[in-house]
Amino acid sequence: MKKIITINLVVFISILLLTNLLSLVAISLNRAYQSTKSNIPVVYKSNPAFHDADYAIDYAQDYQNINYSYYPFAGWKIDEFKSKFININKNGERYLPLNENIKKLNSIHFFGGSSIWGVGSSDIDSIPAMIAKKYSNFNVRIHAAPGYNVRQNLSLLVNLINTKDYKANDIIVFFDGVNDYSVSCKKDLILNSHGTFEIISSSLKDYQYKKNMTGWQTFLEYLDILFIKYSKRILNRIRTNDSINEKKNICFKDEIKKKELSDYMIKNWRIAKEISDAHGLKFYSFIQPVASTQTNIKHLKLNESLYDLQSFLSILSSTSAENSNNYIVDFTNIFLKKENLKVFIDEYHFNRIGNKIIADAISEKIFNN
Repeated sequence: MKKIITINLVVFISILLLTNLLSLVAISLNRAYQSTKSNIPVVYKSNPAFHDADYAIDYAQDYQNINYSYYPFAGWKIDEFKSKFININKNGERYLPLNENIKKLNSIHFFGGSSIWGVGSSDIDSIPAMIAKKYSNFNVRIHAAPGYNVRQNLSLLVNLINTKDYKANDIIVFFDGVNDYSVSCKKDLILNSHGTFEIISSSLKDYQYKKNMTGWQTFLEYLDILFIKYSKRILNRIRTNDSINEKKNICFKDEIKKKELSDYMIKNWRIAKEISDAHGLKFYSFIQPVASTQTNIKHLKLNESLYDLQSFLSILSSTSAENSNNYIVDFTNIFLKKENLKVFIDEYHFNRIGNKIIADAISEKIFNN
């Protein structure tokens, strides 16, 4: 009897060990295979919204190579980077050649996510770059980064004030809406958060656990690596793929939660306005448009959640109008009556033509009002 138990135990342990080893081999082979494939997103291939196919592919290759580091209060910033289409300085700001060697009196500071940062656009084709070219007497700075929401922008504005990295009569521009909806509407209505909260939280917990590990826990950790770690990783990937469509957006068709989120955003803009006023800065915030507001989008595949996002942006706009906040500008319908133009490269980002339309509208607001 003992012999049978021993044999079964040895077989079971051997199966665990072999399965874990084969899982490690499978993961390694998959990584090697993926590295040989093109990692260019489909949206950059044969997209009629781009003026040049090679431009789209070359930009996408550069964008895939940028890296991020942790940054206090904002969560992350882009690392210093140099390429043909994207250049980031040591402060994590997108580089604008027009700012070089010119003594400027004032600056325009842009805060926001990927749309104002310029996903899909080279350094000289982004919205801030177009404004910099038109108003060369201003220094234009891009504090934006892909994924930033209004709370992060507010924190970055506070950083700017604390470091006295501004002059009186500088102009502050917030460009928000999409990331606030996508971040705050996960699982529960989460305010005062950002897109890497779970990653940072998990890393801190892992660090704390390893720091306080006992000898027994260390032994179990080695057993986990030896027998089941890589098998679990493959099982988790399978489960993730199976449940990818089950992720819940708690704001979806919930007008009460959308209204609560819009009130929160306006409160943050109001705080930013008060901070700006107190330091002699001119503040403006713009509600960004999404592709579902236009009809010339047959080249895109839109899902139902985008129309729900559009509904949220409409609530945000009407709530702002009710409060007579003239420093908040609604751009959700900026592309209406321009149906002959393709301006969206995907659901949230614009091509060169779209950037030019928005750049002109921002300029009109901040310089002619």
